[in-house]
Amino acid sequence: MPPRKSRGSGGGDPALFEGEPYNVDMMSKSRLVPWLGFGATLVAVAYLWHGGPSRMPADKKLAQADEVAATDLDPTRLIVDFRDDVSAETLANNGFTEIPISDYSAKDRLYRIEFPNAAEAAAALARLSRDPSVEFVDYESYASISPDEQTQEATAAGPGGGSMEAECQAAADPGGSFPNDACYKYQWHMRQLGMPDAWKRGNGKGVVVAVIDTGVSKVADLGETKFVDGFNFIGNNANAADDHGHGTHVAGTIAQSTNNKLGVAGIAYGASIMPLKVLSARGSGSVAGIAQAIRWAADHGANVINMSLGGPMKMGSMANAVKYARDKGVVIIAAAGNDGRGRVGYPAAYPGVVAVAATQFDESTTFYSNWGKEIDVAAPGGNTRVDQNGDGKPDGVLQHTIVPGNTSQTDYLWFMGTSMASPHTAGVAALIMGSGIRKPDAFLNAASATAAQTIGQVIIAASKDDTLPILTGVRMEIEDDLITLLATDRYRLAMREVPWKPATPGISTSALVKAKTLNEVAKTLGSSGDINIALADDDSRLIGFESGGRTTTSLLVDGDYPKIRSLFPDSTPIHATVQTQELVEAVRRVSLVAERNTPVRLAFTQGQLHLDAGTGEDAQASEELEAQLSGEDITVAFNPHYLIEGLSVIETKFVRFSFTTAPKPAMITAQNDVDGEDQDDYRYLVMPVRLPN
Repeated sequence: MPPRKSRGSGGGDPALFEGEPYNVDMMSKSRLVPWLGFGATLVAVAYLWHGGPSRMPADKKLAQADEVAATDLDPTRLIVDFRDDVSAETLANNGFTEIPISDYSAKDRLYRIEFPNAAEAAAALARLSRDPSVEFVDYESYASISPDEQTQEATAAGPGGGSMEAECQAAADPGGSFPNDACYKYQWHMRQLGMPDAWKRGNGKGVVVAVIDTGVSKVADLGETKFVDGFNFIGNNANAADDHGHGTHVAGTIAQSTNNKLGVAGIAYGASIMPLKVLSARGSGSVAGIAQAIRWAADHGANVINMSLGGPMKMGSMANAVKYARDKGVVIIAAAGNDGRGRVGYPAAYPGVVAVAATQFDESTTFYSNWGKEIDVAAPGGNTRVDQNGDGKPDGVLQHTIVPGNTSQTDYLWFMGTSMASPHTAGVAALIMGSGIRKPDAFLNAASATAAQTIGQVIIAASKDDTLPILTGVRMEIEDDLITLLATDRYRLAMREVPWKPATPGISTSALVKAKTLNEVAKTLGSSGDINIALADDDSRLIGFESGGRTTTSLLVDGDYPKIRSLFPDSTPIHATVQTQELVEAVRRVSLVAERNTPVRLAFTQGQLHLDAGTGEDAQASEELEAQLSGEDITVAFNPHYLIEGLSVIETKFVRFSFTTAPKPAMITAQNDVDGEDQDDYRYLVMPVRLPN
């Protein structure tokens, strides 16, 4: 591996600083879109997480007889979710004829029971709700793609929409830009998520996304996308090809083949698609089949489930399936619905499901999107009725799919709907999970991560010594669409780069903000979504932060901040990679045994890291961890408190140490894979403790 190159301008001792002029230029109010892992690439209009442990409905009989007339339920059919351990003998002797939903019913014990009339079905529902072998019983219900959405999709390739096949299959950009997909220029919705910069961090490799929809057909622009085995719950077979067009479009947003000199791009193009067909060619299907697909996906290795579909009624069997998948570590994402009203449909409204509303090019909520307290996040869903970006094309979500109503043909089509917003979220989930975050609640935390985590990564390095007021601040440097936060206490230095959306393009300014102020902002505003930042345009030296209707203002710190960027080395010939959490725990254990503030030594050799603390009569402790080393063996010692603080704000599975020589500062960065590249948007520079001899 070649020596690391950094954007710094020279080496240095972090205890020696030079002065730097400090100026505050006029900046109008702008919106900070935090960049924290991949999760905050979502265009948020609401981060109202109802997460936490998945909850089960208390009542097995969710659908009462008097509800049937007002909902899309079949009053003569029941869906019965028996306990998984119920025996075949019990089923045979209960007085009912159970019809399997699919072959998978042999595992999940979900069956349909049909009756000649509604009265007999109602009596059976009452009886089965008291049966100890039954977990849930509901009237059969149906879910579908929104009728309005289907109407729009059916006309997307018509005279008004126009075919994009020829243009999108044309030769790629001769300039060699990334990605080189011919029609990526029309995917405004990708750029709103921070693409292509997000792809520098990963592409979802190793993550399996189940698309529970109309099926997925491997059209030309999915040619390089990986597929895993799926299932057809409509036909009860393994052929999960699309006969509608909706599911293929959804899958393209998640993992369209990217940088393949063809068509358009997908968010997590390194992820694998698991096609699960639960909707017919007409765009509708039984909720029972969807419930089975959720469990099937969890049992067959899915990490993320996307459901761009919905219905008005909750069913115990689907709630049960959601809990089952969540308990197996699956992130479940669903569209909120396209009725333009304050009621979120199911499955999006179930606890444990990430409910997604839709935004358009100007990042406002679309006219069709549902809203409500269950909404977790909003993402681009598009609006084909407008052309706000002025590119001469409708502002829909563009992907390659089969043509609705003419499925023998393919085209690049603009669709709109919360059905399109949901796979944007699923794609981001795949990126997050590809970075090493695999638990559903951890994904929710990462996807809703706000300025709090960014601020927390930096303020740990700010000085707490009030006799050095300059160093108790965090320097905020703003250059166009990039904010850089820097802090140091002379013994360590933290730097975090954050893309944002300035109200004034090309802005260049800086401010020195009290670390205490930023800490309060993180605590009080950091979980409210986007944060607006405003600097006064007069001599008042004020900065303001606003989010969710709450504001915080503070005086800026006056003075010249040291030129600390130059402390980052130009190159690092030695670097070592270690599992982050294992290292944090090992440093804590070793430092606890030694006397307070005893340095912890890290000796890196090929394949191994040896940690120890304490010498002579002091208490001693040592541990060994696996490590990958590039360059010469090196032994360094650190203040354990500084080391633990720096490691604890890194959320990736691995961490990289980059060294010049043992006496010089070491740089710590995040790394997703043991053999991958590190992420340099957060850098933590820490001064070693000098060792004897």
